[in-house]
Amino acid sequence: MPTTRSKRPAPTPPSSTRHTRPRTTVPTLTSLPYHILRQIFLHTVPSPPSPPTSPHALLKLAQSHPNLTAPCLNVLYHTPLLEPPSRAFDLLALLRTRPDVAHLIRVLVIPVYPLLERKIPHLGFFPFTEFLKLCTGLKEVWITQAADWPPYRTPTYAVTTRWSFTEELLEAVSPRRLVAWNWDQTFLDILDFDGLEKAHRLPCFQSLARLRFSRFRAAIAGKARPPKNTCHDFALNAARIIGLLPHLTSLELSHSLAINDTFLRALSETHLRLRSLTLMNLNDSTLLGDGIIAEILTTPLCHQLEELEILHCRATNLAFLQCLPKGLTRLRYDGLYFSTSSITTVATVPLYDELFPFFVGPGISIPDTEEEDQNDNDNDDDANDTHTPSLLWPPKLHNLTLLNLRKWSTHSAGSLLRSLTSRANSDLSLDRLELHVILDGSSWRERAAFRDRWEERLVKRFAETGKVLVRVDAQRPGEVQFDEGSFMKGGSVLGKAVDDYEEEEDEDYEE
Repeated sequence: MPTTRSKRPAPTPPSSTRHTRPRTTVPTLTSLPYHILRQIFLHTVPSPPSPPTSPHALLKLAQSHPNLTAPCLNVLYHTPLLEPPSRAFDLLALLRTRPDVAHLIRVLVIPVYPLLERKIPHLGFFPFTEFLKLCTGLKEVWITQAADWPPYRTPTYAVTTRWSFTEELLEAVSPRRLVAWNWDQTFLDILDFDGLEKAHRLPCFQSLARLRFSRFRAAIAGKARPPKNTCHDFALNAARIIGLLPHLTSLELSHSLAINDTFLRALSETHLRLRSLTLMNLNDSTLLGDGIIAEILTTPLCHQLEELEILHCRATNLAFLQCLPKGLTRLRYDGLYFSTSSITTVATVPLYDELFPFFVGPGISIPDTEEEDQNDNDNDDDANDTHTPSLLWPPKLHNLTLLNLRKWSTHSAGSLLRSLTSRANSDLSLDRLELHVILDGSSWRERAAFRDRWEERLVKRFAETGKVLVRVDAQRPGEVQFDEGSFMKGGSVLGKAVDDYEEEEDEDYEE
């Protein structure tokens, strides 16, 4: 009987290599090991010298699961919150009875007022020296005051003049190996560079990697402005004292009239090789212009620089951008300036004439009209682009923040932004870009068109919208001062710009 073949196709033999989708299991938070949980929770603590936040969230998390208790408590002890003062006294009592937890305290942010200055009711003065001796694992000590944060003025209720550094305090930290410390001339009764030199030669200070140098100025009794030779010697001594720290890699210079061109040049001649440099609220006129900051960035002092912050320095514009170190990964600039007067919080005007004094190189043309600029936008990917800016950004730059950019034209602002999207900086890969451009000479329609045009180009260049934040507006409302005459006259008189007030003050001073 003839056999009939089935029309069903023969089964294919099983393949020797079977491709299966890998199983991805997302671990729960409670299943992570202790050291990973500790690192995660440490990110909830603000970077010192900013005071730690409220511990309630971590305490609640520690009570939610047994596996989270140990890492949460470790982070709470790592940087304990010492405000209000009663909390500091409670921690001191705990260290007296349980010395086994003393090694967990690594960072102390000490508010001078009211903890160290005031006599706390029913508790007395805080025994700061004893507290430091009990913290056996201490690595960072930050002694702060209210004037360390904007608007950088000491409130009338907290005049920090009673507390000062003592020999007992230095003896209390001498057994430790500190990595961070801050000097504030406000807390030095008599500025003695010999005493500071002696302190920096102690083993506990020789291990310092981070230093904050605040409110240093050459002052002579009875004289508002000391002689130039005194300021010169003061700056040289201050730079010499900082240069005694062999392992210093992070330096913050803030609120100091002694930080001038002489100081920076003397500092660049030391053995220091910084990885992080912060200049904050420095108003010395010798920092004006495109010379000193750019000069320092090209010295061996900054060859290994990775982070640069220039915040609220009235005399410093963006001319230093042409000399950024190649290894720079983070740059932050803030052009908001604060008045030294205690009766107003109005921002002052910058000392420089032009924020971005250079924006073209030799033989390089920049479009002068919006039509030419639009044609340049369309030809960004063209090989015949003739509008390549001369500014080259460090290829390793990942975080760029430029805030409160004022005193420049739309032409200059467009040139700066064009450098970020140019083919000459094609290797630039930013994780975050934040720009705040202030254009007072343009109408709101022109500012809106400028923002839309450049935000679109920057988002297109850096791919993800979340990376780019562009804000374009005019002078902020807080930068206009009102007086009684503004309301008496009415009409078009809405207030005076800060420059008008400063001109009046100069005239009164001359009289």
